[in-house]
Amino acid sequence: MPRKAESPVRSPGSPRPDEADNQASRCDSTNSESISSGRVRWPCDIRLDLIGFGGQQAWESGDVYFNAPRDGHLRAIDSGLRARVSGLGHVAFRGALQAAYVCFMVRLPESVMDTEYLIRFDNSPRPALRNQKPSVVDQCIDLYTQQSWAELFSLLSRHCEPLFLSTPVAPPQDLESYLIRSRLCFRLIPQRNDTVTFEPCPVPPTLAREEVDWDAVEGEMRDTPVFQLSEVEWFRDVERGKIFEVGIRGATFAYKMTRGTESLQREISMLRKMKQCNQKGRSLRVPKLEGIIGIGTQYPGILMTYIPSPASLASLMTAGNEGEVSIAERQKWYNQIADAVHALHRHGLVWGDVKAANVVIDGVHRDAWLVDFGGGRTVGWVDSSVSGTEAGDLLGLSKMRKFLSLGDSGTYFMAKVHVGDNPRETLIVGFEVVPIVSLLPYPGHLRTPYVRGHG
Repeated sequence: MPRKAESPVRSPGSPRPDEADNQASRCDSTNSESISSGRVRWPCDIRLDLIGFGGQQAWESGDVYFNAPRDGHLRAIDSGLRARVSGLGHVAFRGALQAAYVCFMVRLPESVMDTEYLIRFDNSPRPALRNQKPSVVDQCIDLYTQQSWAELFSLLSRHCEPLFLSTPVAPPQDLESYLIRSRLCFRLIPQRNDTVTFEPCPVPPTLAREEVDWDAVEGEMRDTPVFQLSEVEWFRDVERGKIFEVGIRGATFAYKMTRGTESLQREISMLRKMKQCNQKGRSLRVPKLEGIIGIGTQYPGILMTYIPSPASLASLMTAGNEGEVSIAERQKWYNQIADAVHALHRHGLVWGDVKAANVVIDGVHRDAWLVDFGGGRTVGWVDSSVSGTEAGDLLGLSKMRKFLSLGDSGTYFMAKVHVGDNPRETLIVGFEVVPIVSLLPYPGHLRTPYVRGHG
């Protein structure tokens, strides 16, 4: 199964896992450094644990994204262009590496909009010729597999700058045109004398959007208002390619693009059920389902309550900000998150993808809201053996406490117990005993705590 990793940001010496966003997820790159020429910014100190790296025999498709405040992490270069590395990934088939890619977030001179360029380089068979310098594409593949990120980003940015400046990008007239032009994909083609050309190519399958089976979702959509993208009067990009603040018919909503049929179905179902919890006196700080939008387009999604002046818990606790958040406020947030999780469990519901990126702090009362109920899990937060269960939520909750620097909760540990005649590993959470097949230890050493499966 392809995986998605999200690289953490830490202050020096801090082992705490961190991230910035949901499946497709992602991480603040506040620890960025420029190449020697000062042209493009990227996160530093990245080590990927995805299958394939580190001399492993088989590769597994995966990708990593780095979210950052756009103005703070786009560096101007000589031409007036502003750019940063926004992600990277690779495509594998039957254990073999087929291609890799690096994404650059680019803002052209005098523009206020960003465009993401995905630069793909294929891993083609190479004849071993003596005294022949590897092509630029071969160099990129070698640097990628060695995780020599500084050299890779420097090499690519040097060759890609003319592409960034020469590609015409028309200003978007509406939300749909903005979404269409928000990512451009090119394949790197080697030429003689250490030069390259570029040709347009499809989005890698790991990033392609799954078409929604609306017949399967029809039952969950009952009595839910349906809107068209053309009805959006104004919009603001809140989380690149995922969440937008939109105005429709004088009201403000959060528009979240779906990842496919299964996640859309689960999220709608969860939002409906959590609304019923509220009606029973359980006040949950979760968004309300307000509508469906974009049916018949490439960008369908749901409309939800817009949380005022939102900031993810992950971004608030990144290096440089964590000292500004008091222990009392962090404890308040943890208590609110824990209360909400326990309320879900009392009603037979499971959050699933428990992590700091899926907690939003509103800018009015500074309260913690739970978001993202489309399913999935995050490595470093929830282990695959307990994914989608109450035990998984409780494990994520324990790690949330550590993430907030509130110390070890002491609420979970491993033990061997006998179930009938068979000894099994068991996760003990609080005073609950939950038999499971296996559980990874707390991965404080991991560099890639965020993983999304495709297919």
